Amino acid sequence: MPLGTLPYGPKLKSKVVDGAGTGWVITFDVVDADGSVKFPDRTVNVGMQQEISEIEAQIDTQVRQVQASDSGTVGAFLDSCIATYPRKRWTSGDPAYVPSVLSLNTAIRTWANMPAALTELPGMRAQLDLTLASQARLTGNVQVAGFAGSSIGLQYSTDGGTTWTYLNGGTGPSISLTSTGSVSSGWVNIAAAAKADVLIRVGGVGGNGVADPQLGLVILQVR
Repeated sequence: MPLGTLPYGPKLKSKVVDGAGTGWVITFDVVDADGSVKFPDRTVNVGMQQEISEIEAQIDTQVRQVQASDSGTVGAFLDSCIATYPRKRWTSGDPAYVPSVLSLNTAIRTWANMPAALTELPGMRAQLDLTLASQARLTGNVQVAGFAGSSIGLQYSTDGGTTWTYLNGGTGPSISLTSTGSVSSGWVNIAAAAKADVLIRVGGVGGNGVADPQLGLVILQVR
């Protein structure tokens, strides 16, 4: 039950990269139960690698400040809702998400003798709740190119890692390792089965067992 349908719920309006390029400025309205804007253009500043729970906590603080300034029983009602509904389900509006970024690799990593067959790149697993996500993309920085046609992609598992499927149900999101530089998969739709609390990993395919591609920052973004 989104908080946007409750008294004084946050309705996300926009997010823009801040002037320093190190985070976002998220703008939202505080809306009443009927959807009317009660307090417009509230903002929070968040870092690009900040956990979504921390972002939600900042929005939560602003909503609490607003409801605390009003008389009546709204405060008690909102508190009961906070105790009842998961905080991750508060975001609502158009678009209905809080941007989320996960760094899968931050140090320079060399994949020695990258194989041809689909193989997991160790150390890049994470447990993610994608229940409310609709799209994802993978971005990365290729420091040293791999064999022509080689790539890495993001897969998910709903059984603890026994079986794996690409996040979009096909072969994406994935990025090419053929050339150096910054690469992006573009946004892909997340498969319905992946919209859950899932385990994710990065897998690579298309090497020749000789070339040693080298990766810098690898980031998963969901929305």
